[in-house]
Amino acid sequence: MNPDEIELRNTSQQFEYEKMSREIDECDDVDTLKQMCKFLVKLEMKTRETYSIVLQDALGDNEMLKYMPDLSQPKE
Repeated sequence: MNPDEIELRNTSQQFEYEKMSREIDECDDVDTLKQMCKFLVKLEMKTRETYSIVLQDALGDNEMLKYMPDLSQPKE
């Protein structure tokens, strides 16, 4: 998991990321870092959930199914 592999195109987001990144680097409190990590993981999950709802509303259930993997069949 290397954050440098993720490209931010928006300059204001790049600056915000740098600010937050420095705060994280300066933090020595493991409990605070754990909470930050849990928050970010949950935020990513919520973002995916929101995108799924937006796509479902925009495309409809049947159209969206074309883009989702078939999880009913076991992988070989």
